[in-house]
Amino acid sequence: MATLLGNDYLGWFESATAGTYAALKGQGTYDENRSQPDIDTSGKDDAGYSTGSFGNVAYKGTIDVKVRLPDAVYTRIETAALAKTPIGFQLRKNGLAGVLADAVFAASVYVSITNRTFNKDGTVDVKIALSLAAAPTVDVLA
Repeated sequence: MATLLGNDYLGWFESATAGTYAALKGQGTYDENRSQPDIDTSGKDDAGYSTGSFGNVAYKGTIDVKVRLPDAVYTRIETAALAKTPIGFQLRKNGLAGVLADAVFAASVYVSITNRTFNKDGTVDVKIALSLAAAPTVDVLA
């Protein structure tokens, strides 16, 4: 049985040229959270047991980054965050060698730089938050 390693996965963002992606420099941890609200489908005639279903999936992703400039991808993320415009995102396996077919998650996302840390004697670190602008087009992780 193989062990999945976090280092084998990188976030790639769409460039100004549609369909062209590049990996963000200085990536650390990528974290995603998914949740679904409970929907109670039971009635008084369900023999004393509640029945249920789940609502729409809520997705939130974050990427920790040690900012390495120049980086056209980081600049594009900053621009999209300020303009509040969506940008294409893919999580690809196979690290920097990942190709389009290696995408395990792909979606149009809104980005926000939610945290900046200016470390004394260290790097400038940021946390980039991702929120869906539309349903994912690839979701092998579901």
